[in-house]
Amino acid sequence: MSQKNAELRSFQHDFNEYIYTMNDMAAREDMKELKEYLADLSKRKEIIYYFDTGNVVANAVVNRYYEMAEAQGIIFRYIGKWSGKLYGITDVEICCVLSNLLKNAFEAVMRIPEGREKKIIIEMGRDAMHEYIFLENMAVGYEETDGKLVTHKKDKDCHGIGMENVKKIINKCCGRLEWKYEDGVFYTWVYFLIEEMTS
Repeated sequence: MSQKNAELRSFQHDFNEYIYTMNDMAAREDMKELKEYLADLSKRKEIIYYFDTGNVVANAVVNRYYEMAEAQGIIFRYIGKWSGKLYGITDVEICCVLSNLLKNAFEAVMRIPEGREKKIIIEMGRDAMHEYIFLENMAVGYEETDGKLVTHKKDKDCHGIGMENVKKIINKCCGRLEWKYEDGVFYTWVYFLIEEMTS
């Protein structure tokens, strides 16, 4: 992740030079050279589209699922950034929460029939008291029993555990988890207390 950050800073540092060079080629109407230059720059899109969440562990999870979604032709949009330290939660637990949420969203979108829009939107930010995760993904229905999401996988005894682990972590750190399904879209909200607000 540190290496990716360094590559992103390097790209940003040279960005103005890239624009100047393209302007020069366009002014000279050298379309062949300009197309070759753009093709070379496009190879670096993994740097350009790198998402910075404000948390190193969250960076790893969000960017992994971005790459997975892109490979499957799924629209993946990321918004916002965390700006504070979360109360009562470890990096391992952050990984568990975020990876389970995104895994469920990814698998739900993958079940959508071909020809229909496939999209995942994740927002991470801060309100007055919380750092939050908001996740929106397309879905073809869902089932809930006794407040628990029902897995669509065949081996039900070995699946559906992820969200229960997420709920345990969120309860432990005095956070809050909410979800709803409406008109083919599944919405999830997770709220974490900010450490400075609890002191």
